[in-house]
Amino acid sequence: MIKVRIIKSLNEEAALLETRRTRDWIDQQAKKKGRLRRNYKETMMAFYDAGVKNIPDLKVMEPENPYDENLIKAIELYYSGKFKELLKSIGITQLSDFDKQGYKFIDTMDNLADYDRYEDEKAAQKKSGEDYESAEKTPDGAIKIAQIGDWELLDAHTGEVSERCVVGTTWCTATPSVYDQYIQKDLKLYYLFNDKMEYPNNKLSIGIKNGDFKWGGHGGFSVDAKNDGIKSYDQAASILGKDADKILNTLQTYYKKDMQSRGKSASGLDDTLYIRSYPNFLRKARSLKDSSQRIQFYDNLITFLRDEVGNPYRFAHNLLPIFAHILEDKEMRSTKFLQDEKENIKSEIGLYLTLPRFLNRASKKVPKYFDLIYDTMIKELVDKKGNVDDYRVFKALHSIKNLPENDKLELHKNKAIEDLTDKKQKLTDYLSMGMDDEVMNDVVQKTLDGINSKLKTIEDIARIKELT
Repeated sequence: MIKVRIIKSLNEEAALLETRRTRDWIDQQAKKKGRLRRNYKETMMAFYDAGVKNIPDLKVMEPENPYDENLIKAIELYYSGKFKELLKSIGITQLSDFDKQGYKFIDTMDNLADYDRYEDEKAAQKKSGEDYESAEKTPDGAIKIAQIGDWELLDAHTGEVSERCVVGTTWCTATPSVYDQYIQKDLKLYYLFNDKMEYPNNKLSIGIKNGDFKWGGHGGFSVDAKNDGIKSYDQAASILGKDADKILNTLQTYYKKDMQSRGKSASGLDDTLYIRSYPNFLRKARSLKDSSQRIQFYDNLITFLRDEVGNPYRFAHNLLPIFAHILEDKEMRSTKFLQDEKENIKSEIGLYLTLPRFLNRASKKVPKYFDLIYDTMIKELVDKKGNVDDYRVFKALHSIKNLPENDKLELHKNKAIEDLTDKKQKLTDYLSMGMDDEVMNDVVQKTLDGINSKLKTIEDIARIKELT
């Protein structure tokens, strides 16, 4: 016990000494800044208070980072230790490693925070979905949101149910397709019924969009049974009576859950959360212990990338390690299940890797990707031209930096030379016949010049390769 106390005491003293050194260093650096010393010290102390307690990490922050709330939040999150193991797995153990590994510090930490927010939303969506499915239903099939006093609050949720509910009104939502069209996006219509009220106040429709009530005139979203508009909160309250606030608050609370249960994200986050941040992708992939769920996640992500992302190049830095992780997942090589999905994933990744900017960035890892890149090139040529253009494949393969040792380059070079030489001979034979058709002779000569140019290119490439 005595040894433990001594060690603990020594550790505390060391920490205090480190703290003193750091604060002294900040003071010394501030003195060098002249008139800017006050601003400098405030900035560096803000970093210090956020968690940057050692001098090497402060030096990383010092050169150009001004005081910035987003930066302070990122520092606090980094030093919370929450993502220590995750960041360590991508080579980040101190602040200076972010630049070394090619990651922007604030963006990376912001994305990690977004991931947590997104997961919280999805959990809320799941719960709301469960609540939605288990909700009490009326005989018409509407979801009973609540019974407050004599008012029954209903969510028709489909056009067919709406048609049954709105009998006795002149609402256009008696037509199922109209109701379904209305509620496709952020607008929702809720029905309030009270058999003790006189017509037309016995049935009300209340519209909510983006969390706000949609008051209006005749034929609007908030109307009485005669389709006359409810123009304000006060007018609605005068109809609803003493429970008005409770009823309208209940509708707004339900709207939020309603949107979540229908798959809407309050923050607007989607799969770009993973595409723009390799650490977030890694967190998600590692959380999916079931291999079939993991493959489905990969497939959904690649499909989203293809269908929704206009310019993939802006995510190239993150996409390359994502592609590597997917391709190296042992489950991708298994043939037990989800074969179509796996082939789709490989095919889509192959297409991205053959794009020049991706190919150049991937050059250091080409040995891992080479077979996929090669197979994709061949497939693309066959799909577009119906056959393999050996010259084109040879040039494409030659353009790959750090091309791994293989016989494919030589194979396509020899095939290209053989094919081009054969065509050259046929064209030369034609010209030697001395035909009078000047237009045809001109076309043949130009084609022959093109073939000679290609043969010279192959010869030049081969010569350069021998020299290197």
